[in-house]
Amino acid sequence: MMICSILLRKQIKYNLFCGLPEAPDVRFAYFIAFCILWQELPIISRPKTKPMKIFFSICILFLIACASKAQPKATNDTSQIVTIHADSSKMEIESEFPGGPTAWARFLNANLVYPKKAVKKNIEGDVIVQFIVDKEGNVSNVEALSGPELLREAAVKVFQNSPKWKPAFQYGRKVKSYKKQPIKFRLQTA
Repeated sequence: MMICSILLRKQIKYNLFCGLPEAPDVRFAYFIAFCILWQELPIISRPKTKPMKIFFSICILFLIACASKAQPKATNDTSQIVTIHADSSKMEIESEFPGGPTAWARFLNANLVYPKKAVKKNIEGDVIVQFIVDKEGNVSNVEALSGPELLREAAVKVFQNSPKWKPAFQYGRKVKSYKKQPIKFRLQTA
């Protein structure tokens, strides 16, 4: 009984030294229970063994118990999980006209009608148009924010008649996007 209590104290000291919890390993607890039962057996029924064999057996069991405790164990501790925040500008893809800026310029040249009243009055200028490209690529809520009054209607009409755009993406998903686009109205001199 005395050997078991000494070993238990040494196991607890070893655990504290290694930074482990105070409770000894389960295998070590089985070993202590075996020691207690062994000492309670009558001396007559115990087989005769040499003291050195017992000592070495105890040392080997102690080392096995210590080695199993010293191995790192998986934990569910989430305090060490590092969160990486991605730069949102790298994760976004803006909505655009199918074919890019050159296709948009061709579409404007083919479909933009310069108002006759503006030609007669020799009106030029830039019209800034605000619109929404939804998840499917449809253009909606077209509104002219600035520019000459006569040119605003033509700019809004060309956006309303435009085909579907490529929708914007954010973090791999299609999203609705708000856009502002300038349109330059210039008269050609002959």
